[in-house]
Amino acid sequence: MPTRVIDLGDTGGATTTTTTPRLIETGGQEGVYVALSYCWGEGRGTHQRKLEPETHAELKKNGIPEREMTLAHREALHIARALGFRYVWIDALCIVQGTGKAARDDWARESARIPDTYGNAALTVVAGRSGDSRRSFLEPAFAPAIRPARVTLRLPDGTVSHCLLGSKRSRAAGPTDRRAWCFQEFILSRRRLVFGEEQLSFHCGQRVDFEDGTYVSHADKEEWDTFATNASSRDVLSRWYDMIREYSRREFSDPTDNFAALAGVALRFQKVLEAKKMSTRYLAGLWEADMIPALLWRRLKTSDATPPPRRQPRRGEEVAIAPSWSWLALGGPICQYAYSSYRAAPTPRCFPRHGDRWAPGDWDPSLVKHEELPLPFRLEVRAHVRKVRRSALPPRHYRDFGYWAVDALLEAAESPALAELDESNRHRVIALGLFDLAGGGSRSSTCWAMPLTEGEGLLLGRRADGCYERLGVFRLATDEVVRPAAFDFSNVALEDITLV
Repeated sequence: MPTRVIDLGDTGGATTTTTTPRLIETGGQEGVYVALSYCWGEGRGTHQRKLEPETHAELKKNGIPEREMTLAHREALHIARALGFRYVWIDALCIVQGTGKAARDDWARESARIPDTYGNAALTVVAGRSGDSRRSFLEPAFAPAIRPARVTLRLPDGTVSHCLLGSKRSRAAGPTDRRAWCFQEFILSRRRLVFGEEQLSFHCGQRVDFEDGTYVSHADKEEWDTFATNASSRDVLSRWYDMIREYSRREFSDPTDNFAALAGVALRFQKVLEAKKMSTRYLAGLWEADMIPALLWRRLKTSDATPPPRRQPRRGEEVAIAPSWSWLALGGPICQYAYSSYRAAPTPRCFPRHGDRWAPGDWDPSLVKHEELPLPFRLEVRAHVRKVRRSALPPRHYRDFGYWAVDALLEAAESPALAELDESNRHRVIALGLFDLAGGGSRSSTCWAMPLTEGEGLLLGRRADGCYERLGVFRLATDEVVRPAAFDFSNVALEDITLV
C-alpha cells in the first residue's frame, strides 16, 4: 500500500458507521485500497481538513471527523464502504500539504510514487463531473430533456420483457478530463469507477461499461507489461506521442507542476523502452531514442482564429518551466506525429555533438520539484544554420499546408524584402513557418533556420551568449508555392550549436 492511507475500520459493507476514519502509516503493509482522482477546485480553504505538519500526529491518533472533511472526500469514503473496502488513499489527506521544507519534501517523495499509488489500487474512483471538491460528485448532474420511455419487447423465446429507451448520453468524464494531474491518475489506474458528466461508467483492461447500457470492448490500450512485449518500436513511440498530445491540452493551477504531473507516466514508459532495448534517456519530455521527430512538435492547428487567451501570469520575474525546445515549455496544446518526413525519408540534417548523446547532462524523469529541475538544460548538436527573415506579407492562401498551420512566410535574409507576392518572385519565399507564440516570440523580424530533416526544421532565436532558443518550426514544400531549391544549405557548413 502507499506510505499512508485512511483506515475506515471493519465496516462490514455498511455505508455509515460510528468508527472515525484514521490516518495510518502502512510501513510497507500489504492491503487492498481505493484511490480517489478528483479536482480540488479554486481558491483558498478548499479542504476543511488536510494533512499538514501540525495536524499529522492528531490525524493518526484521534482520526478525522467526517463532518470536517471536504464533500468529495466524504463521498469517496462512502463509496469505499459500500463496496467493502477498508482503506482509501486521498492526496490531501495522505500527502503532507504546505509550503515548508518538510511538506515539500514529502510531496516530492509521494509524487514520485504516484505510478504505484494508482497502479496498485484495486479501484480508482474518478469524480469526473465535479470541478470543485466542495461540490458533490455523487449527485446526478444530468437530467435528460425527455424522460426515457418504457418499451415492451417480445424475446425470441416468446416471453415479454421491457426496457427503457432514452436519448444518447455523453461519455465524457467532465472537469477531470481537463486537469493535468488527473491525466496520469487515469492512465496508471487498473480499474476506474467514473462519475461522468451524464452517466456512470466502469473501466478495466477488457472493456468499458456505461450506465446507459452501452459498452466498448478492449477500449483501453494494452496493459503496460503486455504493450512492452507485443508492440513494435514504432508503435511504442506513437503511443507516447498520443499521450503527450492529450496531456498538452490539460490545465494547471501551477504551471511549474508540468513535469511533476507527467512523471508517473514517464517513469512507466521508461520501463517499456527498456523492455524494447531502446534508449531510455529522458530529456525534458522527449526521448533520446527518437529525438529528430520529437523536436518537431508544433503548436496545435485550430479552426478558431482567435482562441480564448490562457490565464496570464502576474508581472514579476520570468520563470522558465522547461527548455525552449521542449513541448512542455509551450504550456498549451501541441501536435506531435510519430510519422513525420523523417519516417518517409530518414536523412537527418542535425546530429548530436557527443556521439549518440544529444545532451551532455541528464534529466531524471522522477524529478517533481521545479526548483530541482536542471534548468537551463542544453542540447548540443551539429547542424546547418541559416539566417532568414519573416516576411511582412501575410500567408493568405498558405495558412494551412497539409496538417500544418502556417502563420509566416520566410525569406532569405540576404535578399531584399518582398513588397508583394506574384508569379515573378514567389520563388523568394523559401519556407513556411509556424511560431510557437504569436508574433514569433521576438521583436526582431530575423531568425535562424536549422533543418532537422530534408524538409522540416526549427526556427531559432540567437541569444547574447551565443546559444539558441526555439521560436517555432518551418516546412519546405514541394509544390509551386515554395521551392526547396531556394532553401539551399549546401554552402552552409555544419557548426556546433547549443539549444537552451
